[in-house]
Amino acid sequence: MIAGKKRNLLEQEMTLFQDKFVTSKIITEDDRTGLSVTTLRRAIADNLRYLQGKTPATASINDYYLALAYTWSLD
Repeated sequence: MIAGKKRNLLEQEMTLFQDKFVTSKIITEDDRTGLSVTTLRRAIADNLRYLQGKTPATASINDYYLALAYTWSLD
């Protein structure tokens, strides 16, 4: 029961992440050194697409976790 609630919350947050990523303006800041929210979102989306071959719409929770890990470790 608790795991289902946590999964729902995580799925809601992923949806909010996708909505904000699609509507945000692109700032000219290097993806590998920038620490702004927009830059980190773009870096995570890049890692989803180019390292894992996933789109935000088809990515699982684990795919987002790996993209975040790649973003943090590669910077």
